[in-house]
Amino acid sequence: MHRYRDAILYGMSHAGDKKDVPGPYDRTMFGAYVLFPYSNEEKYKEHDFYRSIGTVNIGGLPFLSAATIMVREFLEELISDTGESAFEKATLPRDIEEKLARVDWAKRDVLIVNMPGEAVMTAWPDEHSCVVRGDEISEEHLPIHYVALYKPGVGIERFGTVLFSQTDEADNYGFKVDKWRQLP
Repeated sequence: MHRYRDAILYGMSHAGDKKDVPGPYDRTMFGAYVLFPYSNEEKYKEHDFYRSIGTVNIGGLPFLSAATIMVREFLEELISDTGESAFEKATLPRDIEEKLARVDWAKRDVLIVNMPGEAVMTAWPDEHSCVVRGDEISEEHLPIHYVALYKPGVGIERFGTVLFSQTDEADNYGFKVDKWRQLP
């Protein structure tokens, strides 16, 4: 079950997709469970396959027409989970705490531009550039390495890697990107 759980990946690009989309795949599964025929649910609560759900979030549950209580309770718990409680149950990769400690969470290097929006003066996807009012960006948000164009109701449609940025006489920020990458 560990292998099955770890093999399920979610990715942004699909086989045969010719779009230029970055694509590390994400592991979005946090558990795996097997249902099998067993009738004595009370006795099964002491089984290693049931107890392993609480430790590594992988295991088995008995399931017959006369033995559905454990599965029903487990499903109700899964459905009522919040993102935080699901994360707490997840088995994380070794040394993840040290890796996360080295991340600079204050570094915000992506500017998401609301299109159309009052903050955006101009955005020209064909010309690979975007100009944003200066009062919308503070010095603490710099440097910006990526610009993403967001359309309400649609989401982020495209993004680009910033080649350079500059301010004009009105302190507006202009960003020149290498190219706009269309997202599916």
